[in-house]
Order: sequence, then structure tokens, then C-alpha cells
Amino acid sequence: MVDYLVHWLKCTVLLGEFQIKAVPEGRGFRPNYPAYLISGWTVLKSAGRNIIRGQVFDENFLMTIATTGAIAIHKLPEAAGVMLFYKIGELFQEGALTYSPALKGRGFLKTQPKSSS
Repeated sequence: MVDYLVHWLKCTVLLGEFQIKAVPEGRGFRPNYPAYLISGWTVLKSAGRNIIRGQVFDENFLMTIATTGAIAIHKLPEAAGVMLFYKIGELFQEGALTYSPALKGRGFLKTQPKSSS
């Protein structure tokens, strides 16, 4: 949990700092790339690994496609923001699953149906 919080803070600082500095389009290095890569590295890595394994349509792959499309249409700040907000959502999800006493005691995540119908 602490690792995610530190990671989220780094991404927020990077994204906020680079949004304040108005860098003109088309002038060499684009400062939103580090924000995108830092916030989305684990998502990009998981998507690549799952593609190699043959599991194409998972949430990591779809997030990679969405943000790569944003980069393709020259909306890099939006791509970095989408990836950052996705990671924030994962942080909240992990916190909810970790600290929810109702889910801990009942083991909802480990139950599987015996048959489909």
C-alpha cells in the first residue's frame, strides 16, 4: 500500500509540474513522456507480458491501446492523466479489498461457481 502511495505521489508531482510549464508542441523533448512512463510502466509491462502469453483483451491491454491512441493524436498530457487516474483507481481498489472486513471474513474473491448452469 505504501509503495503505491509513494508511486502515486511521484506521478502526481511529475504530471502537475509538467502541466504548469507550458512547453510548446513540436520542440524536441516532450516532458509528459516521463509522467506517462512512470505512471504506466507496470500497466505497459503487464500488457506486453500478457500479449506474449496470448491473453490479449485484459484491462492492461485496453488501457495501453487507449493511451497509445491518445499519444497518436498528439494528446500526450491526456494519456499521462488517464494512466495516472487508472493507477489511482487501482490504489483505491487494493485498499478496499485489503481493508474491508466483510471481504476478508467471507472470502468472496476465492469462491468459484461449481458449474455454469
